[in-house]
Amino acid sequence: MPQFKSPELVETIHFCDRVHPPFFQALMSPLNTLKEFSIHLAALNSITAEHLSPLQFPHLDKLAIWGGIQVFQDQWRFKEEWNIARINGNIIALLQKPYPSLKILMVEFPYDSSCDKNITMALLEVILRTKAKLQTLAIEFNLLVDQDVTNRDLPTEDLEIINLASRAFQDLRLKNLELAPYCLYQLPHADMWERFVQEQTRLQYFIAMGVFYTQESLQEIISHNFVTLSHLCISRISLYDNDVFRQIDCAIFEPCENLTHLVLRGWTLTLSVKGMIHVERLPKSLKEIDIGEMALLSEDVKYLALRMPQLEHLELRYVGNRDEMGMRLETLEEIMRARKLKTILLQRSFNGSLPKDGIFNGDEQYPEFIKDLKLGFLTLELNARGYYKEMGSNANFRPL
Repeated sequence: MPQFKSPELVETIHFCDRVHPPFFQALMSPLNTLKEFSIHLAALNSITAEHLSPLQFPHLDKLAIWGGIQVFQDQWRFKEEWNIARINGNIIALLQKPYPSLKILMVEFPYDSSCDKNITMALLEVILRTKAKLQTLAIEFNLLVDQDVTNRDLPTEDLEIINLASRAFQDLRLKNLELAPYCLYQLPHADMWERFVQEQTRLQYFIAMGVFYTQESLQEIISHNFVTLSHLCISRISLYDNDVFRQIDCAIFEPCENLTHLVLRGWTLTLSVKGMIHVERLPKSLKEIDIGEMALLSEDVKYLALRMPQLEHLELRYVGNRDEMGMRLETLEEIMRARKLKTILLQRSFNGSLPKDGIFNGDEQYPEFIKDLKLGFLTLELNARGYYKEMGSNANFRPL
């Protein structure tokens, strides 16, 4: 059996795929000094709760249970080859451990309505036990393995869960919060999680993916956390209210003097009406801006690219590429002359066409010409000499 020569020195261990149960036990049993433990859903599919029960984590400050969206792309294969009940049972077994030192908790699980209450209770209980030290919480519900959830009547709120949530959330003040539930509004207890978000008042880092947020909810998050907020990512924000189109007023971000990273994804049926107004009131502290699925006026794109004093990274995806929307050629040329932005990504957001001979990057010694929009992509980065070069359509852009 595999063993560590000096298990008392091991502080971090990651299981990234399936694991043979005896190997798992042999490796994990002597580890009493772990500070970071991450385990993939594939590994949790390989073992049982009995393999987890002897484990104790008195010094653990980070627990990560993850799977990655790619796991669920082939839904039929996932259901046929993996035991969802076993995976969720193992997740619950891990969440039920004490963790006296836990600061970071990251949990992704395949949503299964049959164990919804058990999972929810386990999440709330571990939050309650660890909230004195807990600083970072990331929860990802993945509905792709349980499509029927959208077709059932949702259960009424459970009194036991409501009471536990009230105790777990009381005086819990996180620094970092990430919720990535797909279609949160369709989940049981969605109101509970939304109340939880709105009660946070010291967030530095907030991500909500796949959630149809109203602009009122966005404004409430900002009003409660504007002093501390540095990273904000919301996807998706509804631009409609009772079939009436509503623009996002960037003035709501103005009080966030420490905001450095902003990612916004809209939810709209048209790119002929601008989705944001008053972009000049965005915080001047911003270093990264990523806006998508809402139209931006060409003059507003120019302002973002050239007049935000600290901006280093700009990404625009589906913000319009005709009439008054999107980035124009003259703006791109001015960006290349200014050489201030470190990276630029445009996806279906360039209004016009590049000259036949391309745009000269300004480097007389090693000249390059930006010539092509590959499938609507334009991705540029400053090279070591301080001039732009193309990164290609498969460029790996910076996450929030």
